[in-house]
Amino acid sequence: MVNVAVPGGLGNVGRTIVDVLKTNPKYHVVVFSRKAGDDAETVDYDNVDSLKQVLESNKIEVVISALMVTDEVSSQSQINLIKAADKSSTTTRFVASEYGVPYGPEEVAILPHLTFRLDALAELRKTGLEWTRFQNGFFLDYFALPHIKSYQIPIAPVLDVANKVAAIPGDGNTPVAFTYTFDVAKFVVAALDLPKWDSEYLIVGDKLTWNEFLKLAEEVRGTHSF
Repeated sequence: MVNVAVPGGLGNVGRTIVDVLKTNPKYHVVVFSRKAGDDAETVDYDNVDSLKQVLESNKIEVVISALMVTDEVSSQSQINLIKAADKSSTTTRFVASEYGVPYGPEEVAILPHLTFRLDALAELRKTGLEWTRFQNGFFLDYFALPHIKSYQIPIAPVLDVANKVAAIPGDGNTPVAFTYTFDVAKFVVAALDLPKWDSEYLIVGDKLTWNEFLKLAEEVRGTHSF
């Protein structure tokens, strides 16, 4: 049995990954959280040595980070986790928390939070860990809530199907990837079986343009115009 830690495992993406891991008898999952609870191991993300101790005491072999990295504090938490995993005598693999659109470094100017992704990758490259990250495009959940199982917060990027509102960027003809969160989680868990990891994996549940998606939404809602 492989011991897998999921920091952020009580959050939106993390909880989904934990659910899928628990269906597979090959894996024992340990959730890391700042908050004390029966279903989680309480950790201090500000203390690298403490994190290392928690990893080793639980004999964690793989870390799947699902931390919500949105600012310098949460970014430093993931970097400290990477440092701790590298120091841990039991940990050999690390998944960085991304689960989104595969932006490049040149797009930092318009999306400053991408700096945090680059910082994590720079830290991983310094380690002896085998590591990867997963890019899945937009979560399909946002466009079907509350009619599907999902832990995602109900937001409406580009298309608000419920309220029949659309704000399509550009000409709307560029293909976009969409993936259901539970399919993302299944892919992540399946990747644990791979003998060797690439540094990045792309997950595509479906691919269509925003204009095509709008047409589908209009058909479903029975209207000709959002």
